[in-house]
Amino acid sequence: MIVLVGGEKELFNDAKPIFSAIGKTVYYLGPAGNGSRMKLVINTLLGLGAQALAEALLLGQRMGMSKDKMIEVLGDTAVASPAQKAKMQNALANDYPVTFSLANMYKDYGLILEQAHNTNTPMPATAAAQQVSAIGMARKLDVDFAVVVRVLEEITKTA
Repeated sequence: MIVLVGGEKELFNDAKPIFSAIGKTVYYLGPAGNGSRMKLVINTLLGLGAQALAEALLLGQRMGMSKDKMIEVLGDTAVASPAQKAKMQNALANDYPVTFSLANMYKDYGLILEQAHNTNTPMPATAAAQQVSAIGMARKLDVDFAVVVRVLEEITKTA
């Protein structure tokens, strides 16, 4: 676990031994709130990584490739992130035990897009990923955020 801290530098220095006891790496990020802001930056990449995996797998399936073979190949590439690789077996098994819930990712997308709005930062991929998560939320999927793989597969099935 990494610890992200914002606030007064002197207070951070006083508390650093405690932070070091609970995390392998401790980052001081400046003013109060920057720890939370950094978490949103991290979760932007985390959520978009799952969305990218979902889209790539869907495209491959639509081109006639098997999900298990794609996951095997992607797992051997440097292109897939460690977070994506960790979610691939869940996608293969269509089982999404919670390590970070869809509800939490959806909430974070809202916070991310609020900050984007406040800073005039365009984030079209994040906005689209939020909408896919919204579909999962509407379906009351109380599972891991990587369930977007299943959500995309389900909403794009043809009759």
